[in-house]
Formats: sequence, C-alpha cells, structure tokens
Amino acid sequence: MRIGILGAGNMADALGTQWAGAGHPVMVSGRDLGRSTAQAAKMRTQATRPRPVGASAASAAREPSAEVDVRAGTWAEAAAFGEVVVVAVREAGLGDVLQAAGPSMRGKPVIDVTNAAAPDRYDSTRPIARMIRDFTGGHVVKAFNLCHVDVWRMTPPVFDGRPLAVPLCGDDRDAMDAARTLVAGLGCTPLDGGGLDRAMQLEATAAFVIGLWFGGADAQAILPPLASSGTHGVLTYDEGRSGDDDGRRMPRRSPGTMLEAFIPGRRRSPVVTEVAKGSGYMTAFKVVAILNTAAVLAQAVTAGQLMSGAGAGLHGPGAFVVHLLGLVQLVVAVLMWRPGRAAGWPALVSVAILLLGFVQSMLGGSGAVAAHVPLGMGLFGLSVWLVVWSWRR
Repeated sequence: MRIGILGAGNMADALGTQWAGAGHPVMVSGRDLGRSTAQAAKMRTQATRPRPVGASAASAAREPSAEVDVRAGTWAEAAAFGEVVVVAVREAGLGDVLQAAGPSMRGKPVIDVTNAAAPDRYDSTRPIARMIRDFTGGHVVKAFNLCHVDVWRMTPPVFDGRPLAVPLCGDDRDAMDAARTLVAGLGCTPLDGGGLDRAMQLEATAAFVIGLWFGGADAQAILPPLASSGTHGVLTYDEGRSGDDDGRRMPRRSPGTMLEAFIPGRRRSPVVTEVAKGSGYMTAFKVVAILNTAAVLAQAVTAGQLMSGAGAGLHGPGAFVVHLLGLVQLVVAVLMWRPGRAAGWPALVSVAILLLGFVQSMLGGSGAVAAHVPLGMGLFGLSVWLVVWSWRR
C-alpha cells in the first residue's frame, strides 16, 4: 500500500518509518524539499535496521523487506503518490498545506493524525477532521492522535502485556479497512470509534488528556477497566450513515442503556449532535436569513396593497431590498461553507433564492401576475426553510 504523508516531522518520521519497514512504499513531504529528502534518507536507514530478536510476534511479522522505499516530494506529489494519504502537519498551517496538495486526495482514504496546537486551544465548533474532509473530498479517518510520538516508535506499543488500542472514526468502509491495516501493522489493536461525526469527540479527548499529561497527571488512571464500566451497548448498524457502493452500512455502537446508566433521564438518542457550523459565520447567516425572510413577507403585504389599487407604494423599493439581502445571504453562506467549513447546500439554496427573486421581479414588471405570485410564495418557503435550519444548528 503506497502511503503519501503530508508532513516530514516527528509523526511522519515515527509512523512512516514503521510502515516502510513493513514493506509499504512511503513518500514524505514538507515546505523544504531538501529537508524532506534528508528525512526520507534517515527513515530508510531506520527502517532497514534489524528488529530486536524475540521482541514479539507482531515485530517479527514486520521484518523489513528486501528494499525499503522511502522518498520525498512536494505536497502535491505526496498526495498523488499515496493510495492512502496521511495528514501529519501542524494545525496552524493545515489549510495552506491542503490547498498546496491539490485535488489528488479526493475519493482516497485520508488518515488525520492532527491535534490542536495546544490543549486549551481546541475549538469544538471547527473539528479538524471534518475540515480536512470538506477541503479535500477525501474519505477521512481520525486516528493516531491520542499518543506521544515516541509511542509510535515502539516495536510494538505494548503496555503491561496489552497492545495499545487505536480508536478510528470514519464513514467510509474502505478507508476504515485501510486504517485498520496500518494500525495492525504497528502491532496495535484497531477500535471502531464510530463515524466521522465522532472525530470531534476524539479530538476533544486528545486535548483533555494531553492537558492532564502536561500537568503531570496519569491520564490513563481516570478510567476503570472494562469489567467495571457498567452495562454496555450492543453493536448495531446506523441506517443514517452512508454505506459504500454495494449498500453495506458501517457498524457503530448503540448508546442505548449505556448512556441511560450514566445520565439519569437521558432518552435514547445519538451520542453526538451536530455542532454549530461556521462559528461567527453561522450567527451572521441566522441574522441575514431572518431579515431576508421578513423582507419577502413584507413584499407580500405591499403586493396586496398594489393589487387593491393603492398604488405601487413600497413594493418596488422592497424588491430592491429583497435582492440586496439575497446577495448578502449568498455571500455569508459561501463564507460559512468554505472558510467556516460548514455545509455547502445553504449556499446553493441562496443562489436559487437570489436568481428566482430576479425572475419574479421581471415577471411582476411585465404583468405576469399568474407566475409572479406563486414564485413569491416559493421564495418565502425557501427563505423560511433556511431560517429554521440555521436556528436549529
């Protein structure tokens, strides 16, 4: 399996060296191609070192192949090289790196190992994994983000005789299978953590436990063993999650009795509700959507005055206000979608509202009332839909 790594730092070194030693061709990338090339040479040397004799069965299964293939390239070359692409760069420069990587990640398994720059700077309204998905169009799996980089240099990571478990959050079956393969190749145990909507919880968990570790606490001690963790949910299939091409569904845990045991009075409901999208952009969209809906409704009132023979009155200027607010709503929807990493469909609906508004105005000006009035009702319905959607986020 060819692995393209966006990054040439510690995580790229630790994981990439292990995977190269297991026989996977690896390409690292960075801002300085010279440094990336030097890093690739170092990784080749490390990957060809013999494993300690008798280290473990998992280590023996990962003896280096005859030829270790580790190379360096640009961001775009690494993205194109990999059958699987690993995102291993700092959060601060993530957007620039993904833009430089280009469109090659679309439709590919993308493993996100990124964490917030600092434990107290994680923003749960802008999950990193979802941003990567929206930016690249790849099938993102969140993984490898709960441990210090030196853990991934261990061959294998085993503590008190128990292999390290690595939770995986993703929606695509093939991408999850690829991630499981790479986790197992390190001698670790892959765990299904649910869909990509659960990645936000995984990122928040990393921020929380890293903060405890920074403070000198043993974060592992905060959780009891499985036998003392209460009644557990059963494995079910989430009918709301998209499957692969043959219609299969990805399994996930039912919160059911487990959540009810921990939270008195809690109904059976999904563990995660969708976070407010786009942060400040969403707030702006809510305001503009209400104003636009009110303007469309006011047009219905002034249209009634016009048809009763009271004259044009405010109907003409009101149309201008509707068009202006429709344009503002479209701009905010686009900003909410791209920089804010929210859903893109409100922008499409806003385009439809803006264009239909102009068509409706032209029909009204030509006297085609039979088409003008139904279009106005449709515009009002679309506007109300956006208001309800935005205020439920």
